[in-house]
Amino acid sequence: MQRIDRICATPQVAAALVSLEVVVDDDIREASNHRPVVATFSLSGLRRALSHSEPVAA
Repeated sequence: MQRIDRICATPQVAAALVSLEVVVDDDIREASNHRPVVATFSLSGLRRALSHSEPVAA
């Protein structure tokens, strides 16, 4: 069975995405039917995205 694993981000944070990798090897296949998803973001892009974000209502 295949699982669709994902990373969720706002459009502003997604714009800072540099790369995305789904890690697949025999050890992971044996341990779980989920695959780790590794996202790499630009630090300067994240700073821009987060400095313009709206406050979250409590």
